[in-house]
Amino acid sequence: MKKKTVIITLSKIFEPIDNSEGLILLKTPAIYARYSSHKQREESIEEQVAECKEYAAAHGLTIIDVFSDAAISGKTENRDAWQQMLDAAKRHSFETLLVYTVDRMGRDRYALTVAKKQLRDCGVEIIAIKQPTVDGPEGIILDALMDGLAEYYNADLARKVNRGMSDNARKCLANGSKPPLGYKVDPISKTYIIDEAQAEIVRFVFDAYISGEKIGDIVAACEHRGYRNSNGHVIDNNVIARLLKNQKYIGLYKWKDIEVPGGMPRIISDETFQLAQLRIQSMKH
Repeated sequence: MKKKTVIITLSKIFEPIDNSEGLILLKTPAIYARYSSHKQREESIEEQVAECKEYAAAHGLTIIDVFSDAAISGKTENRDAWQQMLDAAKRHSFETLLVYTVDRMGRDRYALTVAKKQLRDCGVEIIAIKQPTVDGPEGIILDALMDGLAEYYNADLARKVNRGMSDNARKCLANGSKPPLGYKVDPISKTYIIDEAQAEIVRFVFDAYISGEKIGDIVAACEHRGYRNSNGHVIDNNVIARLLKNQKYIGLYKWKDIEVPGGMPRIISDETFQLAQLRIQSMKH
């Protein structure tokens, strides 16, 4: 009896497997799982893998490998497990790739299309266990739609995140980056407040600079006093140069193109800051 190949799709997930006619069932399946960020609530790696294993068990398949990338964006292809999976496919290590949904493979539409072609050229059947599989020409349309939705989700999420951070900036709230030397973030209000111990360093640097001290001598003085930057590292020339130009110390809140005068608690006077800028300009000549 001539054998024929059966491609198992989602529509057959709960159908019993009948091998009485000598059918060649899909073998050697692997799993790929991914989630983007610790801050996002997506199906965890463990949940994705568990669901895929349940799917495989329902079809009498034994998983031979699991590839997973944690806290990595689907917009990039520079994912260790993803690249390992593609290499394994080229070696024909597996014949079926199980994923929870298509967007677990990636969210860049072009890169996702290329990756799918690479896998299929290697003879790998891709099954997204939580999404429908449609045979025939209609399947091409559905495939393109799902890839587009994956990319849309990523772009829409970025837009929402940027909108939220812009709203925070207009309210002069901390936006997640480490506060500059001299400040800390109030854990309740999320506003910037002065860290008096660090503010002492800021005032010392400005006073020393406008009095004519060289940056190298200021660095040495900071080391002698045991001063450290906001990361706990030694204060060097670059730290001093950035500090002297930072308008936050005169109360200007800045985030991208949003500026709010008086949005930061002031550490030095306008006069002190202007004197420092005048000396910086004179040193350029």
